[in-house]
Amino acid sequence: LELDQQQQLLQQKLAEVQKNKEALFQLEAEIHELKEQQEELEQELTEIKEEMERLSQEIHQAEEKIRQVEDQIKQQERELHGIKADLERAEKELKAAQLELSQAQEKLEKEEKQKEQAEVNLERAQVELDKVDIELKELEQELREVASLIEDAQRNRADAERRREVAAARVQEAQQKMRMKEEAR
Repeated sequence: LELDQQQQLLQQKLAEVQKNKEALFQLEAEIHELKEQQEELEQELTEIKEEMERLSQEIHQAEEKIRQVEDQIKQQERELHGIKADLERAEKELKAAQLELSQAQEKLEKEEKQKEQAEVNLERAQVELDKVDIELKELEQELREVASLIEDAQRNRADAERRREVAAARVQEAQQKMRMKEEAR
């Protein structure tokens, strides 16, 4: 009965190990997915930074154009109306570029927050993975101890059976000798 209980305990431990291994595989899959998300976010971040640099150049060009228009106003008062129109166009371009830059900055901040969140999630998943790994090692150690106890019990049972067989043979031999003595009488 004790051996059966130990075998049941062994089966329970095996089931628990299997369950923990499945949880481990799931956590590893989640970590892989989070790493992929992180790489995508970093790619988007690079693209946004490149876009910001391009927009900054456009702003610089627009500002340069405004300065040129202002110089033309001083030099050519006769073309004042045309120059004012150019200036207005340049100012509109500047505002549009600044608006695009502002939107790109908002997008960049959002992407950075998402990246930070992904890193936090990754760290949490790693902590969980470490915990499961420790539990798995403890269970495997317990499993080895239970298996050793079962082996000991099986050896003890085999020894007891051998001793019982020897004792039965001796009893049979003694009974045979007694019969022989009785017959001799």
